[in-house]
Amino acid sequence: MYLRSDWSPSPEDLALLEQYLTAEERELFERMDPPDRQHSFKVANLCARSLDNFPDANRDEVMKAALLHDVGKIGANLDLGFRTCWVLSQKVAPWLMDWLSLHSEHSRAGTFRHKMWLQRTHAHAGAQVLRELGVAETVCKMVEATATRREPGDPLDWQIIKAADGDVVLAPGDEKG
Repeated sequence: MYLRSDWSPSPEDLALLEQYLTAEERELFERMDPPDRQHSFKVANLCARSLDNFPDANRDEVMKAALLHDVGKIGANLDLGFRTCWVLSQKVAPWLMDWLSLHSEHSRAGTFRHKMWLQRTHAHAGAQVLRELGVAETVCKMVEATATRREPGDPLDWQIIKAADGDVVLAPGDEKG
């Protein structure tokens, strides 16, 4: 069911938007490309499962961050071919993709290299958009944190969203390393 072309949000997904996002945030969410919206619902659902294991975590903020963590991709036009190449290359040669994307900021808009830079920087860009919207700084920092790997010293909320963004449900004990 992941990233299907015929996908549409379930009533449960839509209920998440109503429960955790303001009208302005929901409008921003709706501007994301369908694959990013679908991915964000998946991350939010994984976060919800992790949050059941950690009742002391800030559920409202983690869920908001999960739903909005990819808003930095709005307007990036990251097509399926690019997304597939990015994911596969991160598995095969992440060091090469990191180097190339770091040196692609000034590439011509729409080129593969420019898309690489957008993919690499979308978490920071999304956090900036959310700050301008007046979203809590703790949520913005969680969104930024999705750009890095999960570390044992990360705050619990960060670990939950980072794990979910990597298709993992965090269980008690996992947060310690």
